[in-house]
Amino acid sequence: MRTVKSFVMRAGRMTEGQQRGLDLGWPKFGLELSDEVQDFDAIFGRQAPRTFEIGFGMGHSTLEMAAAAPDIDFIGVEVHKPGVGALLNGLL
Repeated sequence: MRTVKSFVMRAGRMTEGQQRGLDLGWPKFGLELSDEVQDFDAIFGRQAPRTFEIGFGMGHSTLEMAAAAPDIDFIGVEVHKPGVGALLNGLL
């Protein structure tokens, strides 16, 4: 039986829309990894409940959840760059 490795960077093709999401969306919505404690009240500009999603894939469900719950701040983590681009493109 073959085992499947998870949480590894996989190469993938980036569509124009995904690249647009990264280029235009990352400066506005992206967070850089830091050893420092993040002040999410300052980052989001408000105090609100937060949902932290690890591995959001292409971001479809994250976008739907965020649209349905505008009173909640969503933070997503994903290693698949095309998925990050797709989510960000959906926010633009």
